[in-house]
Amino acid sequence: MGKTAAKLKTAVGDHFTLGATRAGKAVNFAVSVPGADRCTLVLSFGGGEYETVLDDAYRFGSVFAVRVFDLPKEFTYRYKALGREFTDPYARSLKGRTAFGEPVEKTFGAILNDTFDWKGEKRPVHAIEELVIYKLHVRGFTMDESSGVRHKGTYLGVTEKFPYLKKLGINAIMLMPCVEFDECMNDEAMTVPVYTKELMDKGSFHREEKPAKPARVNYWGYGAKADYFAVKAAYASDPGNAEKEFKNLVKNMHKAGIEVFMELSFTGNVNALFVTDVLRYWVTEYHIDGFRFIGMPVPDICISSDPYLADTKLFAEYWDEERAYGDGAIPRTKHLAVIDESFEYTARRFLKGDEGMANGFAECHRRNNKRSAAVNMIADSNGFTLCDLYSYDVKHNETNGENNRDGHEINYSWNCGREGATTSRKILQTRLVMIKNALMALFTAQGIPMILAGDEFLNSQQGNNNAYCRDDSCGWVNWNNRGTAKELMLFTKSLIGLRNAHKVFRNPEQLRLMDYVSYGCPDLSYHGLRAWGPDFSYHSRNLGMLFNGSYAPARNGEPDDDFYVIFNMDFFEHDFDLPLVNKSGKWEIVISSNPQKTGGEGTALDRKCTVPARCTLILKEI
Repeated sequence: MGKTAAKLKTAVGDHFTLGATRAGKAVNFAVSVPGADRCTLVLSFGGGEYETVLDDAYRFGSVFAVRVFDLPKEFTYRYKALGREFTDPYARSLKGRTAFGEPVEKTFGAILNDTFDWKGEKRPVHAIEELVIYKLHVRGFTMDESSGVRHKGTYLGVTEKFPYLKKLGINAIMLMPCVEFDECMNDEAMTVPVYTKELMDKGSFHREEKPAKPARVNYWGYGAKADYFAVKAAYASDPGNAEKEFKNLVKNMHKAGIEVFMELSFTGNVNALFVTDVLRYWVTEYHIDGFRFIGMPVPDICISSDPYLADTKLFAEYWDEERAYGDGAIPRTKHLAVIDESFEYTARRFLKGDEGMANGFAECHRRNNKRSAAVNMIADSNGFTLCDLYSYDVKHNETNGENNRDGHEINYSWNCGREGATTSRKILQTRLVMIKNALMALFTAQGIPMILAGDEFLNSQQGNNNAYCRDDSCGWVNWNNRGTAKELMLFTKSLIGLRNAHKVFRNPEQLRLMDYVSYGCPDLSYHGLRAWGPDFSYHSRNLGMLFNGSYAPARNGEPDDDFYVIFNMDFFEHDFDLPLVNKSGKWEIVISSNPQKTGGEGTALDRKCTVPARCTLILKEI
């Protein structure tokens, strides 16, 4: 039932606070509608609709603003302008989306009535080089029955898993998009050309269109139309209290010393002011610690130099450091990080034994700029899981509905002798060693390691390297493997513990390959089969890295241990000389990717070491 505007007490509003916000006894509504000379605010409450027409008296630039007095606590609102009805892009809360994957005709903005108690929260602030990031999809992380949580596929379900994450040793999680997005894909618009026989006979190149695929969901949320200020309600166990549930997730993670980052995928011609407003809002309202930008280039100069985001960690494929900080300037705390595929693909190729990769792997392994960190990963949501990387030679995306044409064609993967699942002990052992090699490369590299949820216990997507539409057992994490993969879980935990305990693997700046303080040995040096003689020839598949602990002192000034990391990615075993550092020449194995052949932790070595084919060793001088 419609009602007249005269029954609402209104006044010209604040044009500089976009969205719907409380202002004393009134609610301030402000929306930008470029090109419009009037705009209608439609309010719904008490079973009726109330329309207020905003003309030039309410306009400043393209922003219409009005204060409405004496509104009830609960109401929804929309706008009409330029012949269309739309939801406020700055709506802090959204009504109308509660179930994941169900189409919605119309959504409504709402006021954020949440009065969350952050009392007792202590936000962890880890130096960026100390981060160990665990990436997860809120729904997929616990949706599978095997997750064992009560509130599956929800923020609360992730919260129930925080003891596991803490025990694993990670100190940051990267959430895939948790803003309110339209997951229902419009497959009617996704068409393929159809050339009829009649048209072909006539020599006509006219084509007809027909739907190419059945209805699917955008499970990840990348590239979807989104309401960036609203929390995704379908990820909450109680969609009506999604904001509170998300804040509880953040608060509990912070209590465990875990920072919370979130991915954002901006679409269309989004402006820099809007992006900045989104980031500031999530930082202040939800205490988010950082953001990763997916897809289109972000307005890096605006957000990287924003004074309100100076302590917020920002992850993107590229940063213009000169523009962000000014010529020669160094930030008080490094908060920018480059996250791209350079380490991922270089490491995959080197570990697989491709030729000509030793030098490139050495370079990306030590990448860590003074003004921006580097994020390293072997697997990401867009690609094979770590288990599938060594179980499949080619992608298997047939069930995505695109005839296996989607996803990366080149993955630098290796099935270790048989495509897909197998019961062969030899192949399974080879796969386990290769996965360990990958994790050892990741956690000994400078910069920031990021692992994909489930990679620590052999989670598989059955060869699907683009599970963007797989809201099912393929896209969900399967926790059943934790029993058979207990060895890998313990291995991952030990690697994270080693990195956290030793600064040589997480220096704040890039190592120089020089002895610039006269410790008698460079901060990092490269070696081959012969000590001090690196082999970067095209056919080399070997690399030794000596980390000098004197260049990574603890806070009390005590030097770290010296570590020697050996990668033998050749198809044959090789004898490696062990370098002299403190003239003892004695080393012990800390971690081996193949302890059955090399000896396990604590195995002593003297001057030489035989490293099996496709094996990695981390040694410590004793």
